[in-house]
Amino acid sequence: MSGASRRTRMMEALLNQPTEYEDTPPPDPSEGCPEKYGTPVTAPKVSLWRSLSGPETAEVVQWLFAQEELNLTVSSKAGEWDNQM
Repeated sequence: MSGASRRTRMMEALLNQPTEYEDTPPPDPSEGCPEKYGTPVTAPKVSLWRSLSGPETAEVVQWLFAQEELNLTVSSKAGEWDNQM
């Protein structure tokens, strides 16, 4: 048996192993992030976005996209090397 075919069989065996969450349905986004899927973190600073209303946030994002030196791309059109929001 060649080394390549042995490696291929080993990779197939690894990929076919059941995962921890295989039988668990995906979380419902309307319920928030269940502790099982989230990692609690503490931010070192208060988020400046938290105090902004929806329209204020939209204005800031619009202003950021207008800054050509940032070279921002809309996330839905961005590739892995693009600066995106």
